[in-house]
Amino acid sequence: MVKKLADFLMSKLGRVVFLVASLIIFFSSIFLLEYFADSRDIWTFDCHSDMYEFSTEQDTVVEHEQGLLYLSLSMNKKQISLDYYNSKGSKDHEYASFEGELTELEVGDVIYELALELKDFQFQEHNPFLHDYLLRELHISDEQLALHNKITVAVQVIEMDIKKKYILIKFKPYNMLWACLLHE
Repeated sequence: MVKKLADFLMSKLGRVVFLVASLIIFFSSIFLLEYFADSRDIWTFDCHSDMYEFSTEQDTVVEHEQGLLYLSLSMNKKQISLDYYNSKGSKDHEYASFEGELTELEVGDVIYELALELKDFQFQEHNPFLHDYLLRELHISDEQLALHNKITVAVQVIEMDIKKKYILIKFKPYNMLWACLLHE
């Protein structure tokens, strides 16, 4: 039996059958992984970060005067809501609200490609910290950061612990890390 199978696999037809069967198994496992990789319909998490800057003059890291920066991301099926804000309730309050959809999920690296549109914003005129920060983090130009403009953003999940309600994400290519509280 084994000799007949070995002889068959050594023939041209056997090699073709083996190649086709291997490809079917490979692609089936990829499709199954894609199907089960994002089993939750709704993801919501909130993040906040102390802002620091590296001073080249003094070779030190100093805390940024703007204080905390907040990020809130909600994903309901493929609909996305992404909000940035700082200094809530003060005269220096800035915010930017994006809405859009998930366009691609790269399973191997857990990278979510998001197509977003800026729906609402408020930036300070004299010192637009959030505006400048978003240009770097989202890797976009000043013209792209305008009301109703569409942008594409890549968000990578670095680490996640559902039991501890913790998620670590990174916006590519700027590589700003956010440690976030994951909501049910």
